[in-house]
Amino acid sequence: MRSDRCILLFSRSPQAEARAKGLGGAGPLFRFARRRVERAARQLEGVDLFEPVQRGSGFAARLEDAFRQARERGYRAIVAVPCDAPALGARQLEAAFEALDRAGMVLGPAPDGGVYLLGIAARTDDGAAWLPAAVRWRTRHVLDDLRAARPGAALLPAWIDDVDDLAGLRRLAAEASGTGPAAGSAGS
Repeated sequence: MRSDRCILLFSRSPQAEARAKGLGGAGPLFRFARRRVERAARQLEGVDLFEPVQRGSGFAARLEDAFRQARERGYRAIVAVPCDAPALGARQLEAAFEALDRAGMVLGPAPDGGVYLLGIAARTDDGAAWLPAAVRWRTRHVLDDLRAARPGAALLPAWIDDVDDLAGLRRLAAEASGTGPAAGSAGS
């Protein structure tokens, strides 16, 4: 029987992620990061891992469509995560679902003003609890815009370990080689 909770894996392919971030041949490292996130999601009991087909003309349209696909499959608590936050573990994912029990939205704030996690719980069938329209996606304003649209959103601890640049790539490479500080911690 399918759960009504899912981790929505919202990401590009590892190679496309590397190209989009100007990190050339880093596809294998993004593949490593993706596997860590998938493994963490599988550790959660009663939570499915769902990877939508991405459709739409821009980021906002693709994200909205991904949430729509998850809702159509019967998921009522959906936590969307990227694959560029390799140290995101089962503990943080479970905390997101716990927060959704109290609030209709949960956000994982990133230091750059974005979010490393976006969770939404269905409260009604009218879609009122789904994505707000006035969000400047993929900018430093995402977190502020989401909080303004949903002031009651729960906040997870701030996250610093996403891979958006060369410094993040170096941290990920150290983790992949087993020498970084978060090596082995993705499931915790």
